[in-house]
Amino acid sequence: MVGLESAAYLYCLGTSEENRWLHARLDGTGVNLAPSLPDDFEYIAGAAWSISRSQTPGVYYLSATIPSNQTGIVYLDGRITDGTVGLAPSTEGGFTGTRWCLSKSREGTDTIYTLQCMGSGGGQFSQGFLDGRTQDGTIGLATPLQQPSFSGTCWKILTEYFRHISFRRFS
Repeated sequence: MVGLESAAYLYCLGTSEENRWLHARLDGTGVNLAPSLPDDFEYIAGAAWSISRSQTPGVYYLSATIPSNQTGIVYLDGRITDGTVGLAPSTEGGFTGTRWCLSKSREGTDTIYTLQCMGSGGGQFSQGFLDGRTQDGTIGLATPLQQPSFSGTCWKILTEYFRHISFRRFS
């Protein structure tokens, strides 16, 4: 499984080469796919995700720290009623879409993952998959029936990609 103690960077394998990196907007209002990750501290900060286990076996939380404002830690939140994905301030209360099942989709030189939203309640996108839309840089949920044919539901999770960058400014 993914190294859970270090920053993880999620790289979308969608068909377009334009937008690939899962990125929390620095104002805390949502997520998008970024085209690249230059050596810019604040930009990279929005792309560094912490993956932590929940109390449910096989279920994880993905959180990002937004250091440039008072938002603090935010969690990736799948909204199963309308298929959108955003950020939540907490994993408690009504934010059930912050729970994700990470599954290995393929193995080989690179392990490929799918991220399935484990949000509770009804909705067309119940148990939907994180879908990066590389053409326009947006993020949403793909229904379980759509997932096999949507290339944006396949992700690489990289933990050593930016090892050369100093993160001292995070403290």
